This record gives sequence, C-alpha cells and structure tokens, in this order.
Amino acid sequence: MNRETLFTEFCHAQAELEDAGGSTPCRVNPDFFYPEDYYLLSTRRMAEDLAKQLCQSCPIRALCASYAVAAQEDYGIWGGTNARERREIRLSLRPK
Repeated sequence: MNRETLFTEFCHAQAELEDAGGSTPCRVNPDFFYPEDYYLLSTRRMAEDLAKQLCQSCPIRALCASYAVAAQEDYGIWGGTNARERREIRLSLRPK
C-alpha cells in the first residue's frame, strides 16, 4: 500500500476507536512518543522504552508501524518502532 492509503486507514482506525470511547496510547500520553525531545539521554531511553511498551497494547499498532515505514517518519515512536528500526525495515524491503 502507498503512504496516502496507509495514512487514510490509520486515521480512520484511530477515529473509529475514539468514536467507540477508546483511545490510542499516543493520544493519551503524546510526550512519551517523542523521546528525541528530551535533553538527557537516560530520559530519552526511558521515554522510548515506555512508549514501546504502551504500543504493545494498541489495537492499531501494526497499521501505525506500516504507515510510519511507508511515510519515512524519522521522528518519534510509531507502532512500537523508533526511527532507526524503521530505516532498517525500509532497507530490508528494498529489492536486491
């Protein structure tokens, strides 16, 4: 799927979840999902670990990660992955 299609599906899934009274962890605690914003390396690591842990219970985690890989998101935690992990996924998907 292309980036635009994945983004549309991601937004619809998030909206449906919120319409049903739920929420995604990144909407409840958005600060944890951008560990790059923290000055101290130890705080960055703690925020990243917490965000990844919160992603584990998210019902749209796989869709979120797929979108972030396709969109080449290089900032934040998306679908339980950080920017380096998403770059590695993109590289592994390239034809050889």
